[in-house]
Amino acid sequence: TPQGLISLRLIFGDRAMIDLTGREYYVSDALSSESGWENILRSDASVTMRVYGRHGVAVRYSSSHRDAKYIDIAYRDQTVGTVSLMYVLLGDSGFGQVEWR
Repeated sequence: TPQGLISLRLIFGDRAMIDLTGREYYVSDALSSESGWENILRSDASVTMRVYGRHGVAVRYSSSHRDAKYIDIAYRDQTVGTVSLMYVLLGDSGFGQVEWR
C-alpha cells in the first residue's frame, strides 16, 4: 500500500504557528481476497496562538475522503470533516523548534 505525505509548519516567533499536513493512501487488491481498490485522502490544518506564558489556543480542521470501488460492494465516496477548538499548554519557547545550524 503506497502512502504519500506532505507537511508544512510555519512558526512566527514565539507567538503563533500554522501547521498543514496531507496524506494519501492507495489500497489495492494485491494479496487480498477482495477485488477492488481504495484511495484515502487525509488533511489537517491548524493554527496555534500563544495567549499568555505557556498558555495558548488552537483551531484545527481535519478532513478525510475515501473513494472506494469493490465488485461486491456498491461504489463508496465518503467525506468527513471536523473542527476543533483546543486549549494547549506550550513549552517555554519556539513551538518545539530547534536550532538547525
